[in-house]
Amino acid sequence: MGMTWSERLYEFGYHAYNSDDYSGAIKYLSLAVKEQFDNWNAHFYLAISYYQTGQYGRALVEFCIIENCAVDMELKQQANVALKNLRRMPGLAETVASGAA
Repeated sequence: MGMTWSERLYEFGYHAYNSDDYSGAIKYLSLAVKEQFDNWNAHFYLAISYYQTGQYGRALVEFCIIENCAVDMELKQQANVALKNLRRMPGLAETVASGAA
C-alpha cells in the first residue's frame, strides 16, 4: 500500500525542515495538516518551522493544537515545553491578540 497524499506532503516538508529550508517546510507541512488534521508530526515540525521564521504566534497555535488534540504523550510534552517558552516571550500575547500572528 502506497503513502497517502498527506504522508507525501509530510515527507517533503520534513525533508525541507531537515535541510533548514523552513519556508519550504511550512509550505508542505501546512498542506499536510490541511489534508489530514491528525498528522501530529506535521503539526509539530510546522510549529518549529514557524518559530524558526519568527512567526511565533503561528507556532503557538500549532503547539496548542498538539497539546490539546494529539494522543502521542511525548509530542504533547514537547509542545507543552515549547508553549511555556513561547508564552514567556515579551510582546507575544499582544501580537496574538492583535491578529498579527
